[in-house]
Amino acid sequence: MTLLMLLACTGSTEVIEGNLSPSAVLLVPVDQGGLLDNEALVFLALLTDAEDSPAELEVFWTLNGEELLGESSLAGDILRLDVQSPGPGEHHLEIEVQDTNRGTGGAWASFTLTAPELLDADGDGFGDAAAGWDDCDDADELVNPEAVEVCDLIDNDCDGTVDEGFAIDWMLDADGDGYGDPDLVEHTCVRPGVLWTRQGGDCDDANAQIWPSAQELCDGADGDCDGLVDEGTDWYQDDDGDGFGDDALEGCDPAYGGVLNDLDCDDGDAEQRWCHSCLDRLQQGDSGDGLYTLYTRDGQAFEALCRMDEGWTLIATNTRTSEDWTPASVIDDSEFGLTSESEDHKSPAWVSADFRDVRFENDVEYAVYTGVGSGIESFSEFMDGVPPGNCGVLYQWSMTEGNLSGPNLCSTNLYINVSSYYDGSTCDGYKASWGPSWSTRTFTGCSFNLPQATGFLNDDLGKNAWAADEGPVRVWVR
Repeated sequence: MTLLMLLACTGSTEVIEGNLSPSAVLLVPVDQGGLLDNEALVFLALLTDAEDSPAELEVFWTLNGEELLGESSLAGDILRLDVQSPGPGEHHLEIEVQDTNRGTGGAWASFTLTAPELLDADGDGFGDAAAGWDDCDDADELVNPEAVEVCDLIDNDCDGTVDEGFAIDWMLDADGDGYGDPDLVEHTCVRPGVLWTRQGGDCDDANAQIWPSAQELCDGADGDCDGLVDEGTDWYQDDDGDGFGDDALEGCDPAYGGVLNDLDCDDGDAEQRWCHSCLDRLQQGDSGDGLYTLYTRDGQAFEALCRMDEGWTLIATNTRTSEDWTPASVIDDSEFGLTSESEDHKSPAWVSADFRDVRFENDVEYAVYTGVGSGIESFSEFMDGVPPGNCGVLYQWSMTEGNLSGPNLCSTNLYINVSSYYDGSTCDGYKASWGPSWSTRTFTGCSFNLPQATGFLNDDLGKNAWAADEGPVRVWVR
């Protein structure tokens, strides 16, 4: 508490009526230099009367012309009054006493209270509350009565409230599924811990598979917290427990682990859940050519054109017109054309469908090459793994099925060359095409060491191994 200095005081006793009137003498304040607490002041007065005892006298206190109320006590003829300090400044105190015969007397004193030196340890212009001032944290210059409240678990503006206007509801997420228990709430602007979330609605916070909008399972529980158990009509058996079904069920039977999808390509292997190619769909039992939904290895859906007689997935088509695709348009994996067998396009399957075998065809001829890919990579990823400048020497495959022929065709082998696109290099002076190509020059031994190679995207139609009048060239993988 701040102490207040009494700089000056004077006092007197006044007899109002007759010689028998009561008298009062102020003992405190008494002299210059006394210290008074600014939260509690004590005034003392000596009361006397010829006829009445001090306890029989009525006493009236005023300070600065206003009635002064406080807690009074009498010890013998000394009256004590405890009051709150009026604060620093000039003050005028008066006391008036009256006996039972209505005789009166009194006294007065003027005094000055001066605040001690400001205690401001953090230099923010506000004194320490412990010394009677109003800075609730005098060790932090950002905390004072004029500071702006922010979200930091501190009473920044010293109004007695922490983080007012910022606090929000946090719910305990004991199972770590991102949704909290609406009955376990902390109201604060700072996240209480890693297991707290702003999303509520979890109807079973001990099961990470149950949360709002989760997939409903045929398991006798409310999996999506909508108040319904095992709702749904199209249930599928999930033998491997990976959340993806296969064979249809007649209603929900938890004994078969039913799910609401039939996307599992191998319901005996929990690691093989998504259909990555048309061959996967064929092996699952799908039939009929057309558009199918397939999935990348990380579960992203894409649409592809499937030929379901042997499970081929279409990845590209070249109509071999003046608008033939260029190597640059194929290497750009962000642009795809229409999924069509008759127009220039590159399907999303180019970068998304896993493959081992590749098939090139037009309306008359075709060539199949097996074991080209690894089965866990797309055609685009496979091409990225072919080093520039190889000139096809190491990257060639024999045709395993087909009828590819022609007067300029040296070999039916498939060659992969990425020289000219990546670094502008040539194979012994001849510019090589980017992508799959077939040699059309008949050098000794039909060697590919000095090729004028052409591919299904080659602009030089006169040297292409495919006849220009036999329709567009299509590329399939499986």
